[in-house]
Amino acid sequence: MSPTRRSDPGTPHPSSRPERPPSPVPDRAERPPPPPGSVDRLADLDPATRRDVRRTMRWAVVEGSLAQVFLNWTQGSVLVGFLLHLEATPAELALVASMPHLSQLASPLAAYLAAALGRRRLLVAAMGLASRLTWLLAATLPLWPVPDAARPPLMIAIVLFSSLFLASQNTLWTAWMGDVVPERERGRVFGMRTGLMGVVGMAANLAVGAFLDAVAAPISFQVALAVAVAVGLLGVAVYALQLDPPTAIERVRWRELLTVPWRDVGFRRYLRFTLYWNCVVVLSGPFVTPYYLQELRMTFTQVAIVSGITASTAVATTPLWGRVTDRRGHKPVLALGTFLVGLLLPTSWILAGLTGSLAWIWGAAVADAVAWGRCGSRRSTWRSAPRRAPTGSSSSGCTRWAPAWPVSPAAPSPDRCSCSSSASRARRSASPGPSTTGSSRSRRSCACRRGGGCARCRSGGRATAPK
Repeated sequence: MSPTRRSDPGTPHPSSRPERPPSPVPDRAERPPPPPGSVDRLADLDPATRRDVRRTMRWAVVEGSLAQVFLNWTQGSVLVGFLLHLEATPAELALVASMPHLSQLASPLAAYLAAALGRRRLLVAAMGLASRLTWLLAATLPLWPVPDAARPPLMIAIVLFSSLFLASQNTLWTAWMGDVVPERERGRVFGMRTGLMGVVGMAANLAVGAFLDAVAAPISFQVALAVAVAVGLLGVAVYALQLDPPTAIERVRWRELLTVPWRDVGFRRYLRFTLYWNCVVVLSGPFVTPYYLQELRMTFTQVAIVSGITASTAVATTPLWGRVTDRRGHKPVLALGTFLVGLLLPTSWILAGLTGSLAWIWGAAVADAVAWGRCGSRRSTWRSAPRRAPTGSSSSGCTRWAPAWPVSPAAPSPDRCSCSSSASRARRSASPGPSTTGSSRSRRSCACRRGGGCARCRSGGRATAPK
């Protein structure tokens, strides 16, 4: 039997040697810093970021104005007039008007791409290019060697294809701007943006209306669509000059993508409201412009004047709605706006047909700006969207998730704290201890995870503290 070999006392036994540290593994959960949209005001940002945000807000106005020209010259009276020239039926007119609503089904794919790639500016620009270049097919449609009866269905397909990309672009753009613009600046900034877009839209409508009345069809519609594409491409180029806060790349599960929005009670109520409201609007909306052109015998210039009155009135009313909403909240102002839309607009249209007087139409144009200036606000979307459990770089935890729906979130709002969500209420009910005020709540108890709580928590607002 061989003797046991004894190890050198100065040499550690192999089993007692320290283990080698594991090789570093990239931390996929590491998050970028919070975006500018997670603060309350511009003054809370460092000077360099503040300059970038101001530049982005200025270019957002320019981009919105260019996009408004593109939209006005590819929708509304131009699109309806083109379809009437192609001898579209009322059913086909209604189907074209439903395409923007149907295209919202593409939003989950946009949310998936944003979460997987994390490059929202690039995605928004790519979708903008696709939505605008598609209209070159519409401009050349009269030249296609197809039967006349096939042209309206082909036009419907073109509108649907463009709307799919446009809806995805708008959804991601909303989440993107929510990460850039501080929450207490949005009412003022986007109210001013909407008002200036209205002025540009008014000028564009008057110009295209006079052009369509002066030039014979179909060349008039073809030129208008081609110019609209060129202006739209300029707007897409502006995206390169805007700030895009870094976002974390996440692995997205489709089941979670489709179920996260439904976990918020308030958001479910908002979705029910938008479903009902869209059904009400599309009952008559597709036939308003044909009603103007065929029944009231209005010219394209007169239809453009209606849009001009609405736009010029919106310059004054939309910023006011933004300030009132920032102070009073969205729900009461939205209720007033929807009531005014349902009362004033259909009544004016009916009276114009009964009396033959266009004065009712001019009055409806003013009422349109006053009422729709509130109902069409994107800010109510930001405030009503749900939020996911905080995941880092996004000002809202679900900025890359909730865009799967027709509406999108942004940073926490001062009048709807995420701490009052259903998940937070469940956590509070399960937590022992005495209740405290919002101003004394800790960072750990605040569902916003924003360091000392959100603006509503710090000011002792509606959000209650853990019990």
